[in-house]
Parts: sequence; structure tokens; C-alpha cells
Amino acid sequence: MCGATTTLLYGANLVLDPVSEDATPDPESDVKGMVKVAAPYHVRVMVPTYSEPLDIVAKTCAAAATAWLPRGCRVTVYLCDDGKDRKKRNWCFKGDGRAHGVVYVSGRTRASGEMNGKSANLNNCMRHLYPDGKPVPPNEIVAVFDADQVANPDFFLKTLYKLDAGDDVAMVLSPQAFYNTRLNADIFNHSNIHFWEYAQHGYDALGFISCTGTNFLCRAAAYKDAGWSPEYTLTEDFALGMELKKKKWECRCVGRASERGRARGWRPRARSDTRRPPPHPLPFLSATWKSTWSWARPPSRCATVSSSGPAGARATFKSCLARATRSSKRSSPGPCASCTAPASGPTLSGR
Repeated sequence: MCGATTTLLYGANLVLDPVSEDATPDPESDVKGMVKVAAPYHVRVMVPTYSEPLDIVAKTCAAAATAWLPRGCRVTVYLCDDGKDRKKRNWCFKGDGRAHGVVYVSGRTRASGEMNGKSANLNNCMRHLYPDGKPVPPNEIVAVFDADQVANPDFFLKTLYKLDAGDDVAMVLSPQAFYNTRLNADIFNHSNIHFWEYAQHGYDALGFISCTGTNFLCRAAAYKDAGWSPEYTLTEDFALGMELKKKKWECRCVGRASERGRARGWRPRARSDTRRPPPHPLPFLSATWKSTWSWARPPSRCATVSSSGPAGARATFKSCLARATRSSKRSSPGPCASCTAPASGPTLSGR
């Protein structure tokens, strides 16, 4: 009842004080959905990882590196490897990562008693890019993707123009979506519909920043002004929003998800690969859940993308269903073999 009351307040605020900026189409581009932006943004994509498999991280990096960009913008992807994985290093220096221009970042020394490994990992990279004592150019944008958050080809087309709403707009948020959950079977609320469809838009109207760390854009200057990613808490994303608001920065959100990730069940809510908090009893309960309710697992959803080139570029998303199994020995369903290729698209600017 209390939750419904607060949602009604958000809705009333949206009617009284809506926040909406329309994208400006680029008439000189043949790509459907191409937009114009006010500055030649340089997007630096951070992909923090610790123990995630290379095949998952590689798809995330490749999708971000090949996503379409507004005219004049460019992107650089940084694989921030806190696990010092030789396979990931070789992928960046000798494999497909080199072709995509992915920069490998690793080798930091973890402090004793470190609370948030993900934040410290990100900060290690950003402090090297933007050292103290040097001004940050206003066109520098930092994008953070969790290791399994694969961007759609039009991710930057739907988010970058939101920064043009004003020099005080620091952050752009995009709803999180997962290929292995269905909304009508999402009993652990991975998709967080009540937040993204109702609360977040109300927050925008109220001028509040409620950051979700799975994927977002942030002006590098604002990120630095907030003291980079908070390391004093496990919920660094929410804390970052509060730190930005303390400095009088604003936020915008987009209405639809522009990326797909993997919902890892209910255990990672208390134990995440990149954050590495203390052990929790949920792994035992999770194993019991798999054994008892494996037949009830929702089918997965994968996204495959086809493009016909710059003249008629378009993204066609198709869904495939992975067969659920009653056997507790098999892992959670994931994308099928034909739907695991990273999204690719035409290069629309020099890199």
C-alpha cells in the first residue's frame, strides 16, 4: 500500500512537471534513427570484470566498440580486469579485442579491507585517464557496462543526445534488460519494471538521481567532481547518484532498454562477481532451488542483429527459446549457439 502511494506521487509529479527532450534527427545520414548531438563526444566505455568468463566479457566489449555513433563522436573501450586473467589479456593484445581497439587495464594493488572491488577497479582506470591537476574536456563521457551487459547497436543513439539538455546534465540512465528472463516469470524482479516505468521518471521530474550501475553514461568532469565511483559502500551506484546530486548535477533516463544482460538468479543479489563481498548462505539455498524447481525456469531470450550496411542499416531483433530442463545437473538456460554473436553495425565515425 505504501509503495502504491509513492508511485502515485511520482505520477502526479510527472503530470505537473514532465521532463522530456526529443532527439534531433540527422538528415545527412542514411541510417534509420541517426541523431545529431551538440558536441563531438568521446565515449570511454569501462567494462569492469573479475572472474566472468572471457566469452561473456568479449561480447560486451565488442558490442560497445561497434555500436553506432552520432556523426563526429568516437568510442574507446577499456577492459578493466581485476582478476589479471591471461586469456582476457591475450584477447585484447592478440585476438579480436585488438581489432576492436579494446584497451586492457589491470595490475592494480588491492588495498587491505577493500569494500568495493568494482569501484576501485573503475577508479584505477579513470584516475589514469584523468589525472589530478588537469582539466577534463567537456566532451569526455564515461560509459560503464557490467561485464554481461551487451549494448544494442543503437545504444548511444538513444542516450548521448540526452546530455545536450544542459551543461548540468551529468548522467543518462538506461533500463536494464535480460535475455534469460520473461516479464511474466520474473519472480525475483530482475527487470525492476515498477522502478523503470514509474519511479525513475518521477525522480527525473523531482530532480533526484537514482543511478543503477549495470549501464549508464556520465560526464567525466561530473564523475571526477563527485570523487569518482564510491568505494565506501557496496551500493556504489546509488551512492554515486547522491554524490552527483550534492554537487548540483542533473540526470536523464531513456524509456526503453538499449542493452541485454544475463540475470544470474537470486544468489548474485547478495554475492556478485565484481564486488566480491563476504560469503553468504544463499548459495546453498540456490542449489536447493535448482534441484527442486528446475522445470519452472523461464525460457531465455537472445538477440541477434542483422545489418544491411549504411545505406539501409537496420537492427532486426529476433527471439529464440531455450528448452528448459528438469535435470539439476544442467546449468541455467542461456542463449543458443546461433544467437551469441556480438552485435555489429556500420562505422559512422572515425575511431
